[in-house]
Amino acid sequence: MDWPRLSLFDRYLFKALLHPFWMGILGFTTMLSGTAILFNLVGDITRHGIPYSTGCLLFIMRLPGVMTYSFPMATVLAVLLALGRLAGDNEMVALRAGGVGLLRVAAPVLVFGLVVSLCTLVFNEWVVPKATYKERELFLTITNQKRPAVRQNVNITEYDGEGRPKRILNALEARGSLLLNVTIIEYETGLLSQVTQADSAEFHPDLGWQFMHGVTHRFDPQDRYRMLVIEFEKQKLNFELDPIDLTGREKGSTEMNAVELWKFIQFKNRLGENTRQLQMEFHHKFSIPFACLIFALLGCPMAMRHHRTSNAFGVGLALLIIMVYYVAIALSMGIGLTGALPTLVAAWLPNLLIGGVGIYLLKRAAH
Repeated sequence: MDWPRLSLFDRYLFKALLHPFWMGILGFTTMLSGTAILFNLVGDITRHGIPYSTGCLLFIMRLPGVMTYSFPMATVLAVLLALGRLAGDNEMVALRAGGVGLLRVAAPVLVFGLVVSLCTLVFNEWVVPKATYKERELFLTITNQKRPAVRQNVNITEYDGEGRPKRILNALEARGSLLLNVTIIEYETGLLSQVTQADSAEFHPDLGWQFMHGVTHRFDPQDRYRMLVIEFEKQKLNFELDPIDLTGREKGSTEMNAVELWKFIQFKNRLGENTRQLQMEFHHKFSIPFACLIFALLGCPMAMRHHRTSNAFGVGLALLIIMVYYVAIALSMGIGLTGALPTLVAAWLPNLLIGGVGIYLLKRAAH
């Protein structure tokens, strides 16, 4: 079979996949938005007296977060309906009689699943965090819940890799990137090494934290009675602290892209906090988009083995696969949070299991 005929077949199959795919996105987004958005939004509108025009804007801003889960659902629905129609119209039999194997039929479907996975990943990284952040900012503004720009008595403790205190920062007042009456206590291997006090400290993006008008007491680790006192007008101290961590509203994990979330996890690790939940959410930013490819892999053999597949059967089978997948996500997340498995393995475990079943069924159908 020559290449032009194969290319025509690929275009035909892609076209057959696109229509149920878009219908699936519309249907599943509508279904999910009714339960995940509208119920809470109506309560917020009633409780806070939000105008309906603003409520509609909040609804639109919350949609991208729901659509992330619609893409995998729409993918499995498209594969089951498109290939099910080919099997039901005996086109699959004709293709096999013409020398086209099942693996050749599955190839463009898997390419379709991979493309949808990559598009979902980009959508989840660029659209969802920005929309979720703007929606949250708007909601807090209209309900007068925004945090003040000035905080009093700020305390932050960083820990080393063994859980020992590494640095304790205290500021009587924080105004954006400016700290007033600052004290920093630093430790080395759990032992007090130096104490720095300054009238103020200010963050500069290029220079870092600059401390003004202060004094540093440096202790001798071999003799705790010996101390070096250093007065300074200006001094730079190297430590990682974003001013927004002091005064700004702390973003939720859904408001961050993967890079921001990973930096936030590292910051929380330095504070000695448990970050397994955040780590699971970080890995899900990649595993859930690639569920589109996994669903395409599983849907191929399941659709092609039924020669008379109705749309109702395809929709029912798609819903069953989706339900099993998200139950597996919930179970694997529980396992990951307990520490029984590394968070990376726990987050990708449903994909690996369903992908393994898909490969087995595809090989079995091909033979």
